[in-house]
Amino acid sequence: MSDNTETFFEDWEPQDPAPTSFETAPAPDELPPVLTTSLPAAAQEFRPNWRRRILLGALGAYLLALAFVLVSGFEALSNAQAHISATKTELSIANLGADDLPGAEAAADSMHRAHTMFASPVVWPLRLLPVVGRQLRVVDKLSRAGELVVRVGIDARNAAKPVAAESTQDGASRLRVLAATQRIAHDSVQRLSKVDLGPSDHLIRPLADTRAKFAAELNRIGDLLERTDTGTSGLAAFLKGPAHYAVFAANNSEMRAGSGMYLQAATLDVANGEFHLGPMKSIYDLPPAPNDVPLEYDFLRLWGTQAPGSDYRFVNMTPRFPTSAALLQRMWAASGAGPVDGVLVLDPVAVVDLMKVTGDVSTGGHTVSAGNALGLFLHDQYLTFPTETKQNNAVRRDFLDDVVQQVFEQVNSAKTSQQDLGQALGAAASGRHVLAWAADNKVERGWDALGVSGTLPDQSVAFALQNRGGNKLDYFQSIAATARATISRAGSDVTMEFAIRNAAPTNEPAYIVGPQPGSIVDQPGVYVGIASVNLPKAATHVRFSGGDYALVNGPDGNTQVVSQWVRIDPGKTRRLRLSFRLPPGTRSLFVAPSARQPSILWHIGQISWYDTNGRVIHW
Repeated sequence: MSDNTETFFEDWEPQDPAPTSFETAPAPDELPPVLTTSLPAAAQEFRPNWRRRILLGALGAYLLALAFVLVSGFEALSNAQAHISATKTELSIANLGADDLPGAEAAADSMHRAHTMFASPVVWPLRLLPVVGRQLRVVDKLSRAGELVVRVGIDARNAAKPVAAESTQDGASRLRVLAATQRIAHDSVQRLSKVDLGPSDHLIRPLADTRAKFAAELNRIGDLLERTDTGTSGLAAFLKGPAHYAVFAANNSEMRAGSGMYLQAATLDVANGEFHLGPMKSIYDLPPAPNDVPLEYDFLRLWGTQAPGSDYRFVNMTPRFPTSAALLQRMWAASGAGPVDGVLVLDPVAVVDLMKVTGDVSTGGHTVSAGNALGLFLHDQYLTFPTETKQNNAVRRDFLDDVVQQVFEQVNSAKTSQQDLGQALGAAASGRHVLAWAADNKVERGWDALGVSGTLPDQSVAFALQNRGGNKLDYFQSIAATARATISRAGSDVTMEFAIRNAAPTNEPAYIVGPQPGSIVDQPGVYVGIASVNLPKAATHVRFSGGDYALVNGPDGNTQVVSQWVRIDPGKTRRLRLSFRLPPGTRSLFVAPSARQPSILWHIGQISWYDTNGRVIHW
């Protein structure tokens, strides 16, 4: 700004001063407020406080509702968990006669309430959150899935109740029961296939563990129902027939791999749900099979020197029953006995299990019951009936044939409970005391689903002590086995030890304790045989020791086998040791039953069991 301007402002004075009659204008801070509304000032300050209080009140009410819903949901899950054990009991086959299912209904209702709570609109805002929302969505899915699974079980059980009560007086009624059972299982499988457990990743540890356990249990139930569906379908095809089977009686006093030696045989005709068992004959009375019956390559390479294709006593040197059964079918046809559609094997334990349902039988002045039959079949028959001559042996075998024939007649009668019969056969099958094979794929899938096919899973171990002494000493051999595993980056190193004690007497008939003419045994009570173990084909660093010397080893179908020759004098114990390595990530094995009597006693850590059935071990 110029100097002139500054001078102008400095020299300027107002020409008309304010009249003296007016008051001096107030300072700016003393001016009255300019009102923008007609409300008083206190009312203006109330508006934002009112909004905040309303918002806070609504938030508090929501949080209270949310807490109530979540607490109620988790409380319902806790109540459902409390009823789970009762649910398993109430939905079992043994409980089909009960009228009410209070535990199962309570569990389903509690899970439904939990699902209602976690699916509530109150919870939906939390479900949208990336971390917390995932946990809540999975809890909701598990609640809904739990309710569905229990409801499926309740509906299946209620549908099965009248089916189990239906009289099975003839073959047609048996087929109707099987068809109804198959429909129940099939419908249940279809419903369970719709179960959604929600995502499995990014879950907190307790919830992840719960989901994993639920998934494992769901898979187990689904597998059981699928097996029931497939098994009943195959069994119905078998019973409808017509089918012509070869039936072999296995003698557990003279063992092979996975079952006793096949010493008697008959034919079984099945049609329209009815079956007829022909007379049992000694294998020595059967027409012999020629020497040119073809063998599976592994079987030929391992056991071909035993002539399994022409001698029924050496067919089951492998525990892989589908292989030995298919060989039996070829041998039967090649001998001139005629073609058969399949093969069944029964041993004394299976007959005893059936007698628990059918009751006692009487023949030749003797009463045979479930209480005395096993000892009679495995040992006492050789003392009760003379064995010095072929004629004496014929009398003994005729007696056994009469017992088995009467048992089958009772099984075929209307008096026998089909439910009890199924349970008895199931118990026998779990220990390899009943084995079945069919050339028809549908029927064979059914046998496999019912657990009677005698197949070995890939990850399995099967121990066998095979008698080669021409005596009946397996009845006196007690076996204890132990197993342990060590985990490293290289895999799992597994060690198994087998202690075999020979408790055979020396003062019994030579037919029992030996020596028999032409036998390799020179003294009574001496056990000689082959200790063999089938183990996973993927196992490496395999070592088997403790016997007199090594025998065959190598691939055996989907497994591999190692073996040792053993001689055990009376009162002595032979200890064998097996070690092998499994690939990294393999943490379990299926221990297959041996079908031995007495059974093998297994010890793994603090767990002990007799191998009356197979068991999966984990480490």
